[in-house]
Amino acid sequence: MAIYPGAITSRKSPIRHPDREATYGVVIHWTAGHAAGDVATLTGGNVDVQFYVTKSGKVYQFMDSDSQAWHGFSTANHYMVGIEHEGSGEAWTPAQYDASVKLSAWLSKQYSIPVRHIDPSGDNFPNSFKGFCGHKDLSVGGVRVDSNDHTDTVPDDPGWNKYIAA
Repeated sequence: MAIYPGAITSRKSPIRHPDREATYGVVIHWTAGHAAGDVATLTGGNVDVQFYVTKSGKVYQFMDSDSQAWHGFSTANHYMVGIEHEGSGEAWTPAQYDASVKLSAWLSKQYSIPVRHIDPSGDNFPNSFKGFCGHKDLSVGGVRVDSNDHTDTVPDDPGWNKYIAA
């Protein structure tokens, strides 16, 4: 069972999922909401994710990071960890950015995930899933992985280059 050091683990997803067969990467999301409502939604039984990062830099862990979650449609759910971020795509606060970078670094070490921005819509599975992507990246170039149509990703500030470099 993989628990992120310092994560708030008092709120759990009621959904029981099997463990992933393999962990290839991380999907970055944003919620279009605020902490109180987001936490209630992500532990409400209809959708879930392994991690959630607030604007104040708190990291919630709703389930064992080895578990599948309902965050990025079928293929991503089976092979990738999800990190939701409080907000609607605006620039992250410094505390949120720092917490997200540290969590991503821990996940990279925990699962030997290459630190690179990927295009999972490519047909080179599983290599196209080995790294970090936004939910938006599951629908690029007219190719939609599992009918994905979401637009959440790392905000323009910091942008992928800065995020990956950190």
